[in-house]
Amino acid sequence: MSKLALFEWLVILAAGLVSALGVPPSALLGWPVAVMLAALVVATVIFQRGEGRAGRFEAAVALPAIVLFSSSDPWLACSVVFAGLVIGGFLSRHREGAGARVVLSRAAQATLAYGFGAYLFREFAAGRTRAASVMIGSIILAIGFLTVVLALASIRRALQGVDYRTGLARDLLRDLRSIVLLSPIVAAEILVWPHYGAPGLVVAFLPVAFVAFALRGRAEAEDQATQLSRRTRELSTLSKGSLELFSAEGHEATAARLSRLLDSIVATRASAVVLWAPELEAGGTVYRFGNCQPSDQAILKWLESVGYDHSAPRKPALTAPGDVTFHLSNSPAWQLLGGLQTPEVIYGVVIVESDSADLRSPDTIDLLNLVLTQCGLSLQDQFLKSEMLEKNVQLERQAETMSSILSVSGSLLGTVDAARIVGTVSSAIERVAGVGHVVVARYDEKSNEYVHVVDGGGEEDAVPTLGPDAEGRDGRLRIPVSRIAELSAEAAKISNSYFYSLTDLGRREAALLFGRQIAAQLNDETDVLVVPLSDQSSLVGVLLMTIATEDRRAPLDRVQTIEIFANQAVTALRSAKQYEAIRRLTIIDGLTPAYNHRYFQETLQREIHRQERREGARFSLAMLDIDNFKRINDTHGHQAGDLILKGLVQLLMENVREVDTVARYGGEEFALILPDQPLEGALEVAERIRGMLERKSLARGIDEREVHVTVSIGIAVFPDDGATASSLVARADAALYQAKRTGKNRVCAASASAPAIAGSQPAG
Repeated sequence: MSKLALFEWLVILAAGLVSALGVPPSALLGWPVAVMLAALVVATVIFQRGEGRAGRFEAAVALPAIVLFSSSDPWLACSVVFAGLVIGGFLSRHREGAGARVVLSRAAQATLAYGFGAYLFREFAAGRTRAASVMIGSIILAIGFLTVVLALASIRRALQGVDYRTGLARDLLRDLRSIVLLSPIVAAEILVWPHYGAPGLVVAFLPVAFVAFALRGRAEAEDQATQLSRRTRELSTLSKGSLELFSAEGHEATAARLSRLLDSIVATRASAVVLWAPELEAGGTVYRFGNCQPSDQAILKWLESVGYDHSAPRKPALTAPGDVTFHLSNSPAWQLLGGLQTPEVIYGVVIVESDSADLRSPDTIDLLNLVLTQCGLSLQDQFLKSEMLEKNVQLERQAETMSSILSVSGSLLGTVDAARIVGTVSSAIERVAGVGHVVVARYDEKSNEYVHVVDGGGEEDAVPTLGPDAEGRDGRLRIPVSRIAELSAEAAKISNSYFYSLTDLGRREAALLFGRQIAAQLNDETDVLVVPLSDQSSLVGVLLMTIATEDRRAPLDRVQTIEIFANQAVTALRSAKQYEAIRRLTIIDGLTPAYNHRYFQETLQREIHRQERREGARFSLAMLDIDNFKRINDTHGHQAGDLILKGLVQLLMENVREVDTVARYGGEEFALILPDQPLEGALEVAERIRGMLERKSLARGIDEREVHVTVSIGIAVFPDDGATASSLVARADAALYQAKRTGKNRVCAASASAPAIAGSQPAG
């Protein structure tokens, strides 16, 4: 039970005892009609008044004044007043919504006030004339009544936590006004009662009724004006608050405006606004204002301890300074805890501390509740707008993705160039939000490696810009199949891809996947996505990319979008591979595995075009012819001749680099295109091949004897010996015929400055 409730029950008990024990049986027997009439009049006035604040004096004094000043025992008035006020209070409480305790408490306070006034009158008016008794009784009645009423009201306010002086002057003026207006009429009642009895009392009571109704009307007008002023102020505050809250952009601005609005309603010492994230595990965000001392974590921890993490009280809860367990400011103050919520969603809580007495007013709490509700609606509006914007962004992204898919599909139709396919798909993937570097590597069956085709910002030309390595392989990055298999771990799988952070992979691993140049540009926040490129039958390649994410988690929608492009790349690369296989049949010699004459001419033109863009670049062309091949056919048979041609091509392909081209120029004549190979290197390659053929048998004749052959080789260098394909071939042919004329089985260079190598000489 609260202190206020205990006080009210004590007052009720005291008034009841005074009324019951202070009335002698003889008085009750002599005054049954007067008591009933007085109680009914009091109850009627109170019921019509509703509250009985401005009318409590005139209502209680109407007929009890007769008893009060005429009987030998004034405490009889207490029972009349108490009974009348209780009856009137219960009849009118439906207007106020007051409980039984409140009704009884009001009646008890008035009873004690009138009883004390009556006691003073009897003591000070004893032994004086009737006129003097009336004068003294009126003054004493007023003093006693006001003293008790104001004392009880002050105690009540103090127990409510309100300054006892609040409203004291207003109550004093109201009661004084009633006393001044009614005292002459009360005096008239007292004087006419002994001479005229009940008729005179009724006549004397009429002015009391008129004055009571007039006072009640004025009090009602004042109350209505006060209510109207308060409502106007509240509407102005709510209107201003709605405009500010609903125009705020972002949670921080909303919290700041809410704090200013609360401070305008009740002067706050400190306040804290806590907004919950939509995800429960994300916690809350704290915005502190005024002299708010605790840290964000301390506020969140306290809310969790009282059960308000991601929840809030339905109605603002007010706590007295002595009962506050968690203080925002340095010294105790009244604390209000309210929720920012709608009927469906709780968005946060507000903690307010204030020394102002207004915070304890029910009207103020109701106004604060309306403001908090408005803020909840504002937050709901912000969340809905945010969701709509996010949905719009997603729809726009999906539309852009679909457009890209259609565009890529259209671009890939009829495209059989692997480099162009990869370039198109890489560019499309780079347009997906958050994607950085994109690298595509094709599966090489011969080396069982993934070989880079092109990166996202590279040229579509698949020919490497670096020269071949020591093994004759081009300068493209190669990734072992086993390494990609290790990265295809189930724990890292997202959809059909695999997600890793750079810190998990390490710099060396990034250099292996992307190359040292790209790896050096990556920061520790970079994430890597590995997308295998495969169809139902076999591996096609692998797609590697850097991707920016939130909280180091790959978004599923982006991964699935990338996989759509990856599937398009697989289909296109498979088609390109099939086309390449078919095309290979058209560019390979019908007898040997060497390229045919047409492909030789195309490759020579392409190599010249490439070298023209590189200052100081050189490449060599070697023309090779089998010595005495017609005699071999005639002697050992054409089948042996065919075997010799096939064996020669096989030997050539085994002893040149992957980037070199071996082509059948015609008959028993072959050509070697040696990219990035100057004359010295070309002479070494040619001499090595010539020497190996000289020592090796490539076939057996019809008589099962081994057949040995030799070759003559002519070499020309671009651009020293020729700047065009025809001139370069002509110079190489001339060097070849020079080797034939000078004894065969030798290497000759078109350049007169060729170094002397065993078995070789410059063309004459």
